[in-house]
Amino acid sequence: MTYTEQQLTAAIVSQGLRPALALPESGAPPTLLSLIQRCWDPDPEKRPSFEDIIDELNIVQTHLVSNASVPSSAVSKSQNGTIEVHQYQEALNWLNQGELFVKRSSRSDLKSLWSGCFDQSSEYHPTLSWGSFATCGRRETMEDTHFLLPHMSEEKDVFAFGIFDGHRGSAAAEFSVRAVPGFLKQFGQGASPTDALSEAFVSTDLAFREELILHR
Repeated sequence: MTYTEQQLTAAIVSQGLRPALALPESGAPPTLLSLIQRCWDPDPEKRPSFEDIIDELNIVQTHLVSNASVPSSAVSKSQNGTIEVHQYQEALNWLNQGELFVKRSSRSDLKSLWSGCFDQSSEYHPTLSWGSFATCGRRETMEDTHFLLPHMSEEKDVFAFGIFDGHRGSAAAEFSVRAVPGFLKQFGQGASPTDALSEAFVSTDLAFREELILHR
């Protein structure tokens, strides 16, 4: 079953629609599973506050570090930046189409300007961790996609994360999850981060329209 935005909102509010939460078999710590369950409690009064969530996550993190083991779960991308995109069966593989289009339009004569966008003398050096989890919940198929792009264009202080909503079909989301990161890498070699993001979205939109026309 697919949802429009209005139908999805109604299902969450009035029908109690919730994502399929992780089970103990996933290997996740019981305290983390309990926290997730309480965050999704139908009664708002029973949900933990933000401070409580942070405190419990810190406890879970301390436990994981002390045991030097990370549970295997359905996380689809890890901190090493490896992109693992789920394949969904459709008549046309839009994941490959998006990736191939970027490769065809790649340019190798551009130099990175992003390093000049940051104050190298800054004494504040925050640490960023990242990860992702995806589930289709009660829907029959997953129509949403996402990507993690750490250290863009080999710039250690530049990160890009994206989520693409696939209501009423996954074609555009699957095409974009490969095309947008590819275009960001290209334009990041010769433009500011803001301009690169804008160009990536415009180029992806035009490319997807061209592919739709070709494959009608």
